[in-house]
Amino acid sequence: MPPGTPNPIMNVEACSLIFEPAKEIENLYDITQWWTWSQGADWKHPHGPQSSIEGKGNHPVACFL
Repeated sequence: MPPGTPNPIMNVEACSLIFEPAKEIENLYDITQWWTWSQGADWKHPHGPQSSIEGKGNHPVACFL
């Protein structure tokens, strides 16, 4: 997990790592270039509490836990 990422097992609030594609990849082994921690992210709010699944009916549901 990216440095500073809270332990999801100890966290009772919805949260998730979300995929954020980088414009340039410097090191393929450094996952922090494309994964970020988002408090309030869940399958209904894939990019955090202000996002929604509206219009994403054909997208896969993916959760990291």
